[in-house]
Amino acid sequence: MRRTLTHRLTAALLLAPLWLGCGDGTAPEDNLPTDEVPPDPPICTTMPAVTTEVGTCKGPSGDPLPCDEAHRFCKEKYAIAHEPGMTRVELRGNHRPLGWDVGYPLKLSADGKTWEGELYLPHGRESEVKFVVNGNDWRDDPSLSHPGSKFTARCTTAPVATCDRQPLGDAVSCGETLPPSGDFDWRDMVMYFTLVDRFYNGKTDNDKPLVQSKAERPGDYLGGDYAGISRKIDDGYFTSLGVNALWVTVPFDNPDYLSPVDPKADKRQVGGHAYSGYHGYWPLDQWPQSGARVEEHFGTEAELKDLVARAHRKGIKVLFDYAMVHVHEQSPLFKSHAAALDGKGLPVLSADRKTLLDGSGKPAWFWPNVALHDDLTPILKDGQTQECICSGDAQNPCQWDGTKQDPLIGTRCAFQGYLPHWNYDVDDALSYSLDAAVRLLRDTDADGYRADAVKHISDKWYKGLRARLLREFPSKRVFVTGETYDFGSRDNLKRFVDSQTMLDGQFDFPLRANLASAVLSRGNTGKHLPMWELAEFVRTNDTYYGCGSAGGLPPVMSPWIGNHDVVRPIHIAENEPQFDEWSAGKDSDPAKERTWANLPTQPQGPEAYERLANAFAFLLTSPGAPLIYYGDEYGLAGGGDPDNRRTLFYADGTLRGAVRSCHQVTLFERVKKLGQLRQKHPALRRGTRKTLEVSDELWVYQMETKQAAVGQPPETVYVAINRSDVSQTACSLPAKPLKELVGDASITGPAIVIPPRQARIFVVE
Repeated sequence: MRRTLTHRLTAALLLAPLWLGCGDGTAPEDNLPTDEVPPDPPICTTMPAVTTEVGTCKGPSGDPLPCDEAHRFCKEKYAIAHEPGMTRVELRGNHRPLGWDVGYPLKLSADGKTWEGELYLPHGRESEVKFVVNGNDWRDDPSLSHPGSKFTARCTTAPVATCDRQPLGDAVSCGETLPPSGDFDWRDMVMYFTLVDRFYNGKTDNDKPLVQSKAERPGDYLGGDYAGISRKIDDGYFTSLGVNALWVTVPFDNPDYLSPVDPKADKRQVGGHAYSGYHGYWPLDQWPQSGARVEEHFGTEAELKDLVARAHRKGIKVLFDYAMVHVHEQSPLFKSHAAALDGKGLPVLSADRKTLLDGSGKPAWFWPNVALHDDLTPILKDGQTQECICSGDAQNPCQWDGTKQDPLIGTRCAFQGYLPHWNYDVDDALSYSLDAAVRLLRDTDADGYRADAVKHISDKWYKGLRARLLREFPSKRVFVTGETYDFGSRDNLKRFVDSQTMLDGQFDFPLRANLASAVLSRGNTGKHLPMWELAEFVRTNDTYYGCGSAGGLPPVMSPWIGNHDVVRPIHIAENEPQFDEWSAGKDSDPAKERTWANLPTQPQGPEAYERLANAFAFLLTSPGAPLIYYGDEYGLAGGGDPDNRRTLFYADGTLRGAVRSCHQVTLFERVKKLGQLRQKHPALRRGTRKTLEVSDELWVYQMETKQAAVGQPPETVYVAINRSDVSQTACSLPAKPLKELVGDASITGPAIVIPPRQARIFVVE
């Protein structure tokens, strides 16, 4: 059995603030066949224990330190009169790199006459700002016109501007909403995403080759299964990270071969490469009443149920990824209910031309891969029916956002031609899917769902699912979170979130964009945010999604830094990133080829791992349900899909594809420490955040609860994150004896030095 590096580490290593004394591992590439075992990583030298220095916040004469003009900003108030039909108003502008894509919401005044709010604008620089009404109506500021421009100018002549160390505004608390008696509070969740095929191969008897596939290795089954996840549950791996919820890959059976592009071929090419359904997103059905239900490469139905039972014994909830948008073209369900086509390849319609019909003359359960107008008339180009693959291509009439030709097109276009799209406007199709969703929970005793590709189907599915869950599980709060892949529009996420009628929460893509830019990114200055801009975005974001409807629970949004669709975050944190964050996952980008050849390697040196540790420090000290993507706890390397899905564990349970140096193990121990602190301190899970101090490089905030739980006293925890490559002095901590929780050190505030690329967490002793 391979040795594990973890057992060779000293306690001093586990608490070290710096990744010093490590050798640079030169092991072979991570994405290895399972029979190739890399050598043990180098043994780390003894590393210094955590130390915390007392700093100074006064100049040589005793005066406050001067404020750099570049760090000054103005707090400017904005208002616009309310009009009938206004449901939301936000401010967008060039005051920050992502300002035109992500805005700040305004609030309707108590008298209902005006929408009001404020922005922090850089002092001494002309800023361009516009109101955005209802998501797409852009307007000038009516109170101040800028000659020669359609925009507004502010913060250029203010005699006094706020310095960088001054706090920003506070988030609005939703109050101390407590969970129903005896029920799990989903705000206490730390979620871990296990991509089943790539996590741990616990058994070999289910490692069956595909019948006809010639899928390339990065896109084929590699052996992971339910047995492997169960072993790590029993080993306490997830518990050690503070994880109490598992997001498990779609369990549905997938095709055993890939549909041919060419009848003479036996593979399906995607972006020039051949994949299998190893990821689970090519379902043949949605948990039918009988027959094949579980993907056999992952294990048996009994093993899936056993996984849930083992998790529950450890106090871990289980959420299944639910693919409700499409099936694979080999699905018998699709073949029985597909929209019929006439001799010209056009869809067969009912007499009133409002309903697609299948081969038996009944309403079709799936949209055809044809671009359609509202009356279901095909959209033609040069006399030819157009394929309806959804994308951002301006030449494509089928776009997810619904702004091209047809306001409903976003609910009825295909990811790919071989993935037929459900039509939930058909009652029988909707009932079938909802019955399957309820049946899966009953049969497995799982606790909820991660809904895939939320914005791409009719709202009827989410509303129908919530109504069924409330009715059929009256004593159990079934949690449903969603994926709306949109890094820019918070509105697009918010409209699906309501615990009484739709989703309990969503994965926070706009927050992730800001976090990656401010804490990780080093190579692209145009998208590299200062910390004060991240703090300002977070200030609004902490309360943007509201406090829940009457009788419901507050939304549970999930902050995250890595998932299966984006480049691994360790590469964003490199000084010279191997991928551009915003394009590496696109088939049209040449960088995509790096996911198949010349794969990125593990970064050498400590810097990238320290920056990733800072990102985890933010995630695990923020309200909501933070996500850990498997392998990120070790800084696992990987480009875009499928390279961001490398195998993590060998068959004997030791790490593969990850551990090469003590930098990675130190990162892992830091994530463990943060996860355990989150579970110990309710303020880190459910507290209200208040920024105490912020600059370009340093952010200090407190998390506070007035009542963490029934009978528990108030709690305040202080967090300081230094993203700089040099030390920064935090000047806003309490002038009292403090306990530093990451390294278990004692020190007295208020001036404390935070080492380069480090985060510290404090409580008053």
